[in-house]
Amino acid sequence: MAEVPRMPVPVLLISGACAMTTPVALVRDWIPQVEALRGKQMVVFDASGHAPFVSKTEHFVKTARGFGVEVVGAGGE
Repeated sequence: MAEVPRMPVPVLLISGACAMTTPVALVRDWIPQVEALRGKQMVVFDASGHAPFVSKTEHFVKTARGFGVEVVGAGGE
């Protein structure tokens, strides 16, 4: 049995709904196994493939920044 991944940092996993190399179902099965001590979140981008940072750049940046604010807090601590 594989060891449970333990992440000492926040984990934001962005997946494209149309990704063929890393299907959303596979990611959804894997993410609950990850222990992220500072929080974790999975976001699925509709109508996006394996590289949502290219096809949906603005939405990607907004999502990543929002997660950062959520995890770190508005004060930037």
